[in-house]
Amino acid sequence: MSISYPNPQRIIDALKAALPGLPLAAGGWMVNGPPSAASPTRTLHPHPSGEKVFVAWTQVPTPAQIAQVSAAVTAYVVPTEVEELRAQAKDHLTLNPSAEMKLLRATVGIMVDEINVLREWLTSFQAAVAAAATLAALKTSVAALTALPDRTLAQAKTALGAKLDTGVVD
Repeated sequence: MSISYPNPQRIIDALKAALPGLPLAAGGWMVNGPPSAASPTRTLHPHPSGEKVFVAWTQVPTPAQIAQVSAAVTAYVVPTEVEELRAQAKDHLTLNPSAEMKLLRATVGIMVDEINVLREWLTSFQAAVAAAATLAALKTSVAALTALPDRTLAQAKTALGAKLDTGVVD
């Protein structure tokens, strides 16, 4: 799955708009770590995604200016960028015809099926508890419930193949 980060120039444009008068030169994403360490004219700011946003300055920034940019990264840049990344991920999940995405959708479908089996069993268990007037009746009712055997890897593979064969994940 490949989600591209938005245009780095948009980051610096948003920061310049949010913080007019600061000596900002450039900005972008540090996806795989910074190409070089932070320097007096390059600062790194945490991003909620776990990545870093770097900012290059035209002069050495003051600690107050660095703090302003960090706050702006969160307040002004992050919502827009995160919304775009979420939209890309949603499109990728629902519109991507690749085999990997079909497999992912089939896996999620199997998980939903398994959760529904558990929910059905819990509903039956609740009904058995509610209907039991004595401990002996409760034991009998619970013992009569359908067993939930362990799933094997072979069963998981078979279920994935069935989901893919039926076309429900296309």
